[in-house]
Amino acid sequence: MPMPTNDDYTPKGTLFEEPVIYISKVPYSMTNIELQEILKVENTPQVDLKPGNMAPSSGVVRFATINEAERAFAFYNNISLEAKNVLKFHIKDPSSGSDILPNAQILLVKQLPNTININELYDLFRNYGPLYSCKLIHDKNGMFRGQAHVHFFEESAAAEAVKTLHCSDYNGRTLAITNFTPRKNMNHQRSSSVNSVNSVTATNNNNNGSNPIISTNYQNNNQLPQSPNTEGPIVDPCNLFIKNLDANISSSDLFNHFRKFGRIISARVMRDQETGNSKGFGFVSYTNPEEAERAKSSMNNKTLGSKQIVVRLHEPKKLRETKPTFNGPASPTESRAPSRRNSEIYTVNAYNEFNQEELSDLAPKARREVLMSELQKRFRHIPSIPLEEVNPIIDILLAYKLPEVLHMFEDPQALQQKITEARQQLKGKNRRGSDENTSVSTTPHMPSVITPIIPASPMASLVPVPEREKFLRAIRKFNPRHSQEVLDLIMSLSKKERSLCYFNSEYLDKKIVEAIAALEFTQDDDSVMTP
Repeated sequence: MPMPTNDDYTPKGTLFEEPVIYISKVPYSMTNIELQEILKVENTPQVDLKPGNMAPSSGVVRFATINEAERAFAFYNNISLEAKNVLKFHIKDPSSGSDILPNAQILLVKQLPNTININELYDLFRNYGPLYSCKLIHDKNGMFRGQAHVHFFEESAAAEAVKTLHCSDYNGRTLAITNFTPRKNMNHQRSSSVNSVNSVTATNNNNNGSNPIISTNYQNNNQLPQSPNTEGPIVDPCNLFIKNLDANISSSDLFNHFRKFGRIISARVMRDQETGNSKGFGFVSYTNPEEAERAKSSMNNKTLGSKQIVVRLHEPKKLRETKPTFNGPASPTESRAPSRRNSEIYTVNAYNEFNQEELSDLAPKARREVLMSELQKRFRHIPSIPLEEVNPIIDILLAYKLPEVLHMFEDPQALQQKITEARQQLKGKNRRGSDENTSVSTTPHMPSVITPIIPASPMASLVPVPEREKFLRAIRKFNPRHSQEVLDLIMSLSKKERSLCYFNSEYLDKKIVEAIAALEFTQDDDSVMTP
């Protein structure tokens, strides 16, 4: 359903003085009621068309709020209603001889989740300034392609949106935003396919459903020839694929060797879920394409550790399958010895050094991955730690704030002290678990709240700690007595909030404190009511 509107709400930086859109080039056969159905955002607008006498007519559409007028303008401006008829919107009365036109470049937004609707897309970008146009891109069969065109009025608003949203995470997808560059000299077949690809699945009260009038007869016609990359699978210009990695290269090594080229969002070596062994490839994501291009140009064919690596833009499997094969020189494979020509040799340090600013730029999950792999390096040189304790100890160490973890990297004695404390904490937990298990055996209707620690190798960095176990560990630091009740409250949070708790220890601590307060409040109420 559409985003709720508020009669008193006026969007920030709006160009509208009143909730009115002036329209022109309306087909003479179209009625007021039909136009009302097309332009309805939440409330039915008031449409006043001037008779066209067998020619396109014009008129005024009045909305309940400026918010609704802005949305309708962005959603339906320039839609094609009938052959050669394109509905034109104006903020100012065209008879006045003045109107507000955009000066920004059109943005092409890629890698959008399939579940996004037009209102959510609008809300995502409207925060940065008024929108001239906001369109989801569909193929000729009406299927959403995971892409959109967004056109701001002001170039400064577009630049701010790109700066903030490009390569950011949105509902599990990494957005890629570039200026849309129309392809010149398009042939007639290509041009005709554009109208189908840009077909608007306009929405009324049902955002995910299509407007029956628009979807069958009317199309978006922003005069935007489709660029080559907007059909089919997308190549993310910020995301690099690195293959032929030395088996000893970790995520922290990857981050360390690629960070000099720009701000990294994520650096990850892919590993086998069961064995923890490297799969020989990984990914590095930057904040903009220029940084990724510098890294690709500099690091491709360089020797990292014992192998010559291959660096290229990550291409979806479907796109790779559609490329023609050619029998040119093969990329370096794991069986080839590294070539010394045009290749620098980068040694893999025993330990990597990081600064807080660089790590703060990483996404929380990526930062945890880098820190975890670096800690695992240190543990390989501490043979006295039993294998089954390594991952639980690392999990405890990663619960500390970033400056404290970096201090452990810099000071071996501090690291050893924290390891000792973590082992004591684990032993205490195991003792409590044993006591609770004993209690459970005599009270069969009380389930155990302890999730056993699964032994894991130091390299099994991608095997996550179970959600309940992680939350329970954190809860017991605050309130060991009522840990199960607090855990139940935490587990009742939404999936999104639990995910934030899992990857953000500060957010988890906040929710635990709130849960404890709620529990104490309930207990106080019960004590008052008890006779």
